[in-house]
Amino acid sequence: MKLTNRVARTLAIGALTLTLGASLAAAQDVLTPTAEPNFGSVPLSTPFRLDPFVVSLLSGGDIDASTLSLDDSCRGYVSPAPDFRVTLESPASSLRIFFAGAGDTTLVVSGPNNITTCNDDGSGLDPLVDLVNPVAGDYNIWVGSYSEGAFIPGYLMISEQPAGAGPMQSAILANAVGANAVDPQIPVSTSLDPDAAATFGEMALAPGFTPDPFTVDILSGGEVNVSLLSLGAGCIGYAAAEPDFSLNLSGAFPQMTIGFESLDNLDTTLIVRDAAGQYTCNDDFNGTDPQVTLNNLAAGQVDVWVGTYADDFSDGVLSVSAGGAAPIAPTALPNNNGQTPVTGATTVPPVAIPSATPQAGGTSK
Repeated sequence: MKLTNRVARTLAIGALTLTLGASLAAAQDVLTPTAEPNFGSVPLSTPFRLDPFVVSLLSGGDIDASTLSLDDSCRGYVSPAPDFRVTLESPASSLRIFFAGAGDTTLVVSGPNNITTCNDDGSGLDPLVDLVNPVAGDYNIWVGSYSEGAFIPGYLMISEQPAGAGPMQSAILANAVGANAVDPQIPVSTSLDPDAAATFGEMALAPGFTPDPFTVDILSGGEVNVSLLSLGAGCIGYAAAEPDFSLNLSGAFPQMTIGFESLDNLDTTLIVRDAAGQYTCNDDFNGTDPQVTLNNLAAGQVDVWVGTYADDFSDGVLSVSAGGAAPIAPTALPNNNGQTPVTGATTVPPVAIPSATPQAGGTSK
């Protein structure tokens, strides 16, 4: 699974500036499905390895979806470019797209053949789109804000599990409702492969990126015994051969903090490789959760593996922050499970705007 696009929004104090590949002024009143998505894209094949796939983003934009020649149910203010793109690599029986945010949000989903589906208040103030028998192809997703000028942080969740489905692949959501979780099957390998595509995606980050922290749902663990690879101090645990997530830095970062919170309360580890090929690792920074701080990072690709101390697997949240403080990962996702309507939007933590520029200097932990 590989994300190939870049973050294109930056929160300034009191305003949101959209940085897109083309001029925003040239596309104020039309949607551009072919534009580079603001918060990335991902190819998904059935069955999803991690279901649901979760990514944090900001809703909102300058275009009033109700004024466009779309479905009559389209509401909210959206950006010209999609916020996220899902590419189904094969037909599926179901595709559920939902967003939980700390406010009133909407969804606009444009699928193959330009078929558009919209929703507002599918559950409470949260939007929910259920597609039956979706065909293979690109599904462009806009997350709108019902009120003009509002930019709402939250979680976009993409699932192939319809309402009333059986076991779920994500223990994060299965545990919330007492459902059974499917054990992952990961191929056996004996070394890390930084050249491989990241399993849970890739994101381009520029200095000053928002939301900060950026968070994404990750399944840790694998068959590689990292302690046998002699990568450096603290490089231990069992990880997958492929990176779990990759960060493409478009500029230098004085400081970046990467942390992982296990939602299964398992003992996890972090292995991070910077653009120069140097590894920085940690185990048990905060209880049994790991965290690393990297100083004076050059532009380039940073690969992240999340391991488990024992040979098992853990659902959790990877957090990336450039604010200088420890990233704050949510202790739980909103109260939804991909099987019932999304609820509990008010439990989503707000995005914090860094109050100070991180200071350079020091060495990597």
